[in-house]
Amino acid sequence: MITNKRFIKKAVAMFLSAILFLGLLLPATPSFAEGEELRFLDVGPSSYAKEAVYAMAEVGMIRGMGNGYFGTTTELYRRDAIVLFARTLLWDLTNVKDPGFVDVKPSVSYYNAVAKAVELNVIKNTSNQFKPDEKVTRGEMALLLSAAFQLKIDPTSPVPLTDISGHKYEDAIKAVYQSGLAKGYIDNTFAPDRYVTRGDYVTFIYRNEQVKENIKLELERIEQERVDLETLKLKSFSANSANSLKVEFNKQVDLSNATFELKQGLVPRNLSSVELLEDKKSAILKLPSKLVEGEYIVSVISGEETFTAKVYIEKEKVAKIELLNDKAPLDGNTVIVSYKILNQYGEDITKQSTTPRVNWASNLGTVTASNGLLTIIGTTNTFKIGTKFTLTGIESQSNSYVTKEITVSSPAVTDKVTIKEIYHPEGKELDTGSSFTEYFLLIEAEDQYGNPVSATKFNREVTVTSSNPNVVNVSATAVSNKGPNADMIAVQLMAPAGNRVEGTATINMVIKQTTKTERFSVTVKKAATVSDIQLYQPEVVVTVNEVVEIPFVAFDQFGKEVHTFSGLNGLISLSATAGSLKFVNDFSTNKAKLKYSAPNTAGTHVLIAVTPNGALSTIRVDVKELAAPTIISSVESVVENLIINAQTSFSPKNLKVKDQYGRDFKLDASFFANYRIVLSAADGLADKVTGFGALTAEHSSLTLRGLLSGSEKIKVSIEKRTAPNAGVVTGSEIEFTMNVIDKSEITEYVVEDIGTIFDDGIATTHAVDLIVYGKKFDGSIVAVPSNMYTVITTDTGLIFRNGKLDANKVSGLSDTVKVVEKKVIITIDAAKGPVVISKNVLVTNETPEIVTIEASSTGLITVIGDELTGLAANLNTATKLFATLTFKDQYGVIVSPTVTASKVYATITNLEDLSTPTNNLAILGTNGSFASQLGLTNFHAGDKFIITFTTQNGTSISLKVVGN
Repeated sequence: MITNKRFIKKAVAMFLSAILFLGLLLPATPSFAEGEELRFLDVGPSSYAKEAVYAMAEVGMIRGMGNGYFGTTTELYRRDAIVLFARTLLWDLTNVKDPGFVDVKPSVSYYNAVAKAVELNVIKNTSNQFKPDEKVTRGEMALLLSAAFQLKIDPTSPVPLTDISGHKYEDAIKAVYQSGLAKGYIDNTFAPDRYVTRGDYVTFIYRNEQVKENIKLELERIEQERVDLETLKLKSFSANSANSLKVEFNKQVDLSNATFELKQGLVPRNLSSVELLEDKKSAILKLPSKLVEGEYIVSVISGEETFTAKVYIEKEKVAKIELLNDKAPLDGNTVIVSYKILNQYGEDITKQSTTPRVNWASNLGTVTASNGLLTIIGTTNTFKIGTKFTLTGIESQSNSYVTKEITVSSPAVTDKVTIKEIYHPEGKELDTGSSFTEYFLLIEAEDQYGNPVSATKFNREVTVTSSNPNVVNVSATAVSNKGPNADMIAVQLMAPAGNRVEGTATINMVIKQTTKTERFSVTVKKAATVSDIQLYQPEVVVTVNEVVEIPFVAFDQFGKEVHTFSGLNGLISLSATAGSLKFVNDFSTNKAKLKYSAPNTAGTHVLIAVTPNGALSTIRVDVKELAAPTIISSVESVVENLIINAQTSFSPKNLKVKDQYGRDFKLDASFFANYRIVLSAADGLADKVTGFGALTAEHSSLTLRGLLSGSEKIKVSIEKRTAPNAGVVTGSEIEFTMNVIDKSEITEYVVEDIGTIFDDGIATTHAVDLIVYGKKFDGSIVAVPSNMYTVITTDTGLIFRNGKLDANKVSGLSDTVKVVEKKVIITIDAAKGPVVISKNVLVTNETPEIVTIEASSTGLITVIGDELTGLAANLNTATKLFATLTFKDQYGVIVSPTVTASKVYATITNLEDLSTPTNNLAILGTNGSFASQLGLTNFHAGDKFIITFTTQNGTSISLKVVGN
């Protein structure tokens, strides 16, 4: 709904103006049909009025005289002149006052325009007559233009017109001339008493910049009205990059609360982010891994509307190969040339492990390629300065190629060094309390050809020193793979040898060959010291032998919060009357946590923290007796209605157990070492349901079966297996009712939709569940026994067995026909006669390929989101990290057993050597090779890196790894 008042007024004004005098504006019969090309017979390509006429006509300010003519040479009437001002200057024609002209009645179409012109002093009422039917002279036109556009005379600007001196409109004509709206005739006359033509008048008005701006606004308004009338639809859906897709609507829409769902085929794909673009019509959907070939379906859910689109994405391919220089620096018998490989989205994929191999050839020497660098090795005298040779690179899958003549040039030497910034992975500021080795000076170094210089070459050709090593020292050796994107060379800062002091030192980098020097000032501030600390009660119950976190806040002398491990540990004195209290470093957040290890006896104990300046904080902690499972608080997700002979499974997952303090108690291996869960009939008869017994392990289960119609109250209790106090835990019981019903009580039968089935031949890996159940009148679900229904398929290759549908060489599939539709007919033996339900099922022979990778915790590695933590010794090889991964194909089937670390690429980036002291953390093996061949050396607690696993079809996952 339109709510903008200004827009409403303008709309009303446009409506009033639209019915004005039909000579200038709207003819009785429109000149042009909707969609017809705008064209006047008397305004041709060479007409002086062409631009003005068509610009105004396009937005409806003028429409001509009918019969396809504009009337360029027709003389203009006074009423028409005022109406055109109203239209071109977008006057608001609502609530106008009576202009007082006896010859302009309210009933005439141009009444509002004339009234507004009087109100704005464009015309004046001096005789109570407007004379609408009189023609306008050029002098009168100048007066109108001067008044409408509020033109002023510039006394310093000459006006060479020869026939206006002494004319009653002389000043107005001069103002119009100086403004550039009208210049007169070629003989320097203006002819002020000649009648003005429609073509002249439109042309003069169009020269005004405000009129042009108003035409632009009208075009935008008309376009917006057109868009507003359009039904909102999803205009396009396409690939945006190798790991993102773009959705675009046909007009602006509020997507801030929209939900975006993506599937590849029938398999949901996770989105790592959704970026709403400034045009308010589009969004970028970013995936955590690369797009793989296949059909993608997006659903945009906004309010009660759902918009869906699909697109077929080709796999990533090489689109362009570039040789970055036509000169190859000579180094003994070797020359080097840089290259770049781009995909179809223009992204640099040179260093990606999954990039198709480019075959390189040279008419001189032997070529090897690695990560964007071609090394051409010759024999003695193969290469000399000035030697020309031809390099050619071909990628066979895409037929992309490059060829270039290369000239051997003088050896490359470091020519330029730029220190960009001091870098710390967490953005910490450098002070006297900092761990200096966590900081690096990021460097850009180039040779004389503009090629980047490696750390090895930098170390040979550049010396690095500190002007004041008592403030900050610096390593003499540069290292690689530093910075936010782990793609820069850097020099590590070092702590001063003696006592740390605040101050500034200049880092000098001198190129040995040219003595060019780069200087960079490093300032070390005085470190803050903790002056106040406050301990708070733990947020959980504390029991004996437990380790709990103690909340606290600490502040330095400037009132700034201190939360780093290095800023607290060893500086705050900690003690407890029983148990122990200490700071631990949370390497994931780089913040300190205060941990209390409770003693093995219950009681009230005091925790004490003292700052260096003597500020004290104490709390009393009540340590409770050892936690034990006490009560079953709820039974969850159990099918409580069974038809006779139907069965349902019951496992520890269906229970919630709490300890004596009301906390959840895990039903894991440690629980079952001392306890078990017992299911029994509450009345001891077990005459309606059978299958009772004990759950004795985390993954154990019982099968409950309906025996006779009626209700069975089931008791679930915790039983202690070991002394002392072996037997049922008093008060732990909970009861629930399971109903065994007759099929006459079922009001509806449901067969859930069947997903796409991959035809895997005799294998059963991709079989899918066929789920059949009933519903009572209240909507509650009833388990139906398998002997109560039959399943028939329309193809002998589509087989139902053991509750699953499996495809084994169904008919119709071929190399060209990848998907066929079959039917499954389920006939249910219902109370009032058979119920037949037919379901369509898609069967495909599209080869399974990995589309999703997920990471989950193992016994040694904890996974939260995309972060892996654990003891450093359990994280230092890609193979160990690989054990957290689960791979699924496009059908949602886990394929992990067939995917090994020797078949998946791994790349390590963003190394952060933060352990104290630093230990030269480095990659072991070839980065980008198979995961089984990659690891780290000197990886310790506090160190971090990012590892990206990439399958051979391009699906990838990036994980942050933090050593504890």
